[in-house]
Amino acid sequence: RQAVRDLLGLATAVGGIMVMPKLWCFCDRYWNALSKCRNPHVMGMGLPFNCPMDSLYLTDRWNDKKVKFREHTFLSNPHMPAEVRANRVTLTVARKGEQARPHGPDAVELPYGTPMADVGRLVRQSHPQFRVLEVANADLRRLCRWLGSAPAATAFNAVLR
Repeated sequence: RQAVRDLLGLATAVGGIMVMPKLWCFCDRYWNALSKCRNPHVMGMGLPFNCPMDSLYLTDRWNDKKVKFREHTFLSNPHMPAEVRANRVTLTVARKGEQARPHGPDAVELPYGTPMADVGRLVRQSHPQFRVLEVANADLRRLCRWLGSAPAATAFNAVLR
């Protein structure tokens, strides 16, 4: 849940739309009795399994609060415009105490502790037309969660309550 919250925070800070990561469930969510964390009608189902978003989050509430998100398969959809797919930038964040590496043609590395509020501006300096920003969870955790102002943080926290 923390990774999704941080990813949503980063998407909010850069003015983007979060693409959900692939979610894994270690126990099924079923309205009736479970047996060994599985629906009794599908006992052969392996654990963990790729689960739908509504197994972990209240998607109707997210929709009511106008949270900007897409499902994890969004970028692999065959109808995705080629220019979106072609304008991907991979964001990495240097480890604490290490220098950030120079930017590459499709990659940006930022210093440890860079505020989320600064990420969009910093990425656009070297990749002004980027459409997709990919970031691994380990790199996401090395960013500072500051969204730029106390009102921005308050508004973000209200969405997730």
